[in-house]
Amino acid sequence: MNNKRPLPVYGNGNYTRDWLYVIDHAKAIDLIFHQGSLGETCKIGGFKEWKHIDLVTLLFVNG
Repeated sequence: MNNKRPLPVYGNGNYTRDWLYVIDHAKAIDLIFHQGSLGETCKIGGFKEWKHIDLVTLLFVNG
């Protein structure tokens, strides 16, 4: 869909995020809830780090 409005990219877009499918995130939370230990610290990640500007370019400029 192209509504010809600019897509806001905050700052220079060079900050990095780890992207994860929602269902994978929900499964990880469920696993931690049921099998984790009280006081345990868990990190959930998808090992899919992207700079915001690169993802925007892929999806909206080149896609």
